[in-house]
Amino acid sequence: MTKRLSAVMALIVFAFCLFVGMRTGNPFSSTVGRAVVALFATLLLGMVIGTMGEKMLEENLKQQEEKLKNSSTKSEATDR
Repeated sequence: MTKRLSAVMALIVFAFCLFVGMRTGNPFSSTVGRAVVALFATLLLGMVIGTMGEKMLEENLKQQEEKLKNSSTKSEATDR
């Protein structure tokens, strides 16, 4: 999931940079170069943020699971 999200974000930023660079009349080589740099920067940033989010979610789910195990009560036939 992290890889997909960061790849999609990077491609969107790449396309946006190409569009804005061409629209302002910058030379093709500088526009593509800047767009590629933005693509890689966004890809790396997305991977870091996504990995941190996954770790945080896993830790939270693990804590909630432990809470449920500790607070569970045994049900008896007379409880029903």
